[in-house]
Amino acid sequence: MFFVHGSAEPAGRLFEPGSPLPSMRRCAIAATSSSKAGVVCDVPGDVFGFLVERDTQIAVGELLAVCLLFQSFPGLFAKASSVIYIDNMGVIHCIVNGASRTIDMGAIAHSLHHRLGGLEATVWWEYVP
Repeated sequence: MFFVHGSAEPAGRLFEPGSPLPSMRRCAIAATSSSKAGVVCDVPGDVFGFLVERDTQIAVGELLAVCLLFQSFPGLFAKASSVIYIDNMGVIHCIVNGASRTIDMGAIAHSLHHRLGGLEATVWWEYVP
């Protein structure tokens, strides 16, 4: 079982002059029949310069959290079948389609698929409300 969560706390709109710098924290938890592990990290501030302006970056945070999972625990996924639980249907659609209408999320999804291919991982994406 794998759970992912990304949170973004926007201070007004991203890139709004005079607003405090945005912050984003990602976390991922991996659990198998024999072990449990987790990771939490902040997204570097310079990443925000590459994101499309939107009212909230929650979807981007959750998509980056999925990437964090595969970056942090590659040994769990290499040549394995996994189920990933995500609570954001838009992120699941982006991952399953391998693309997005916005260039930043499309690039992240493409990068994720590249990583999955390199790991030879088979993944089933599941929505949890």
